[in-house]
Order: sequence, then structure tokens, then C-alpha cells
Amino acid sequence: MTIGQLVQRVARTGPAQRIVGRPPVVTFIATLIQASTVRSSLRFVLRELSGDRRLGRYRLRRSPQSVFIRHGTADPSVLEEVFYSHHYEVPEHVALLLNGIERPPRLLDLGANIGLFGVWALHRFPESEITGFEPDPANAAVARLCIEANAAGDRWRLIEAAATAENGKMPFVAGEFSRSRIEAGGRSEVEAVDVFPYLGSADLAKIDIEGGEWAILSDPRLRELGLTALVLEYHPDQAPGVDPRALALDALRAAGYEARVVEEFGAGHGMLWAWRPDAVA
Repeated sequence: MTIGQLVQRVARTGPAQRIVGRPPVVTFIATLIQASTVRSSLRFVLRELSGDRRLGRYRLRRSPQSVFIRHGTADPSVLEEVFYSHHYEVPEHVALLLNGIERPPRLLDLGANIGLFGVWALHRFPESEITGFEPDPANAAVARLCIEANAAGDRWRLIEAAATAENGKMPFVAGEFSRSRIEAGGRSEVEAVDVFPYLGSADLAKIDIEGGEWAILSDPRLRELGLTALVLEYHPDQAPGVDPRALALDALRAAGYEARVVEEFGAGHGMLWAWRPDAVA
């Protein structure tokens, strides 16, 4: 039984139910669950609860890869999403399509953040090629540490630019960890790259760019892509309507994809998988 499973079992007991709603208890349980994804769990817990925003390197519990986490930030939550809650677990029908390519798939990571999706991909798709986009310099620096620590520089490329539908400069809100984003009025400015040429040569794309996805979803070139599948996190930020879930599903279905929401986080924020059944002919 893992630490996370033990925590969940204890949390379902009567006494635990009476205290689990208290903020310090919730924080402690969340930290235990996050720590259960790495081998040095105790070290992770002590660092996270100390309030010290240090950078820690950890070996994953269920794979040989290493990750880097900035304690006291949003990084541990992202770690939990990827390696405990398995947000990127590939649906069976999508896995069959990707297996039909008969070669390691080419992966595109839009919104690479600190590289956790890329690390996950190293294990899930051995020998695959990964191209990531990350415009926040602090996030990109951690992602580069992941690439180096996992000796993946020959097949994992990181482009320090914002992923969008045109080349140029974009106003940007930096320094907000996983929430750094393109936003009008942002105090900094970043390079923006038209990612459609990259989407056109990828087999699987992960898109989590905090509202920047709407420029991609509204581009007519989406219909022309041969992209086999994508996993998209949609946001209310910059959404062209009041129902981001419906807007994202409609845009993908109009472009010839089948799509299914797999997570709903609330307030117009969720996650879906989309795939093109005829992509592998």
C-alpha cells in the first residue's frame, strides 16, 4: 500500500472526516499525497511543510526518471496531477491509434511549465521525440534541468516562447508558476511562435496554456491538421463565450475530431481528450 492509498483510507474514517476540513489538515494530507509520487517522500514532506521555497530533485517512485520541484509553489500540485491523479493517462482508443503509427510518436507539449509532462512522456512513450514550448523563463529553467537530469537532450527540445497562432511578441504575466500566461496588460513581453507547423508534424499534442488555447482552437488551420490526438486543458481566460467547455468541444468537433471531457475542475475549467479516427489510415 502506498502512502497516498493509506492517506485516502484513513481519510474515509469517522474521526478523520470530522477534522479533514481544517485547512492545516488539508495541507498536510495534500503534501503526503504529493510526496507519495517520489522515492524520498519524507524529505519531500519536510521541505514542503517548512515553507522554504527551495528547489528539490527527486526520483519518481514508479519510473526511473527524475523531476525538479520548487517547494512552496504550485509545483507540488502539478506533480500530483501528473503522477498521482494521472491526468494524462491515455484513453484506450487513443492508445490504439497511437500504436497504429508503428513508430515512436512525436509529442508536442504546449505549456511545458517545469517539464513534468515531458518526464511522464519519457516513460510512457520510450524513444519518442518531444518538443516543448514554455515562455516563462523561471519555469523553462527548471524544465531544462529535467531534460539534463534524464539525459534526454537528444530527443527532448525546449523552445522558450509562447505557443500561439502567429509569430511576434505578446504581453505576458510571468512569475506565476503554472499560471503564467499571455494576457493583455501583462508587465512583460515574450516571443510568440506560430505553432501550427509544429502541430502539423506531431502525433500527440498536450495543450495547457492558460487561455492561450483559444487562438489555436479558433484558427481555421485546425481542420487541416493530421494530428492523431490531443489532450487539452481549457480555461475561462480569454474564452470567446460563457461556456468554455462547449466552445472547446464544438471547435474540435468542427475540425473533424471526436472529443470527450475527462475532468471538470469548475468555473469553466476542465480537461478533454480529442482524437481524429481517420488520422492513421
